[in-house]
Amino acid sequence: MRSKKDDMTKFKTILGLGIGLLALGWIWDIVLPVNKNLWTCSFVLVTAGWSNILFACFYLVIDVKQYQKWSLPFQWIGVNSILIYMLAGGEIVNFNAI
Repeated sequence: MRSKKDDMTKFKTILGLGIGLLALGWIWDIVLPVNKNLWTCSFVLVTAGWSNILFACFYLVIDVKQYQKWSLPFQWIGVNSILIYMLAGGEIVNFNAI
């Protein structure tokens, strides 16, 4: 992300990596099934693939296209993640009801 490459090259690289990991995970599913409970290698590849695809999409929307206003609540949570964690452990905020 900190390289001097242009934004679209970074987006395409991350997206391509995500698609490649996703494809590799589903191909590996033939031999070792995607299983969340066991955290199989195929599950890790599929999860990493989807994570990279979503990251690429958010990078395109937020950083490249500059559509940032909708993401303000997520920025608050990211900046105050320890506070959110502490509130979730107590009786102050009932996250199960949200």
